[in-house]
Amino acid sequence: MSNNRINAICGGAGNDIWIGTDSGLTRWHDGKLENFARKDPRFGVLVQSLYQDADNALWIGTKRHGLLRWRDGELKEFNRKSGLYSDAIYSILEDDHTNFWLNSSRGIFRVNKRQVESVAKGNEKAIT
Repeated sequence: MSNNRINAICGGAGNDIWIGTDSGLTRWHDGKLENFARKDPRFGVLVQSLYQDADNALWIGTKRHGLLRWRDGELKEFNRKSGLYSDAIYSILEDDHTNFWLNSSRGIFRVNKRQVESVAKGNEKAIT
């Protein structure tokens, strides 16, 4: 595992379990721990929250790198430069209207998940 201090945990597809630590992201898969920071240093960030959505995208709240989305082997980063209110995301909640409610170092704020996805695809420049 990337670190012994666990900050977040969530269930994933199948029987996978995602674990967020001070040193990055780890997955329990088929009875083994996979340290994602060893595979890709971009995963070696302080993970504070985890959420896997209905589309199997893993959303990762970090201490200094904002919100990360990992889906289909691709990692995207959303931070203050891309329109988030804060780069420290403590928790992630999705409501029934496809909004993310994010608890951050600057308070609670809401972003539209569809708009975040549009920014990830390059269709929009920033989250508003």
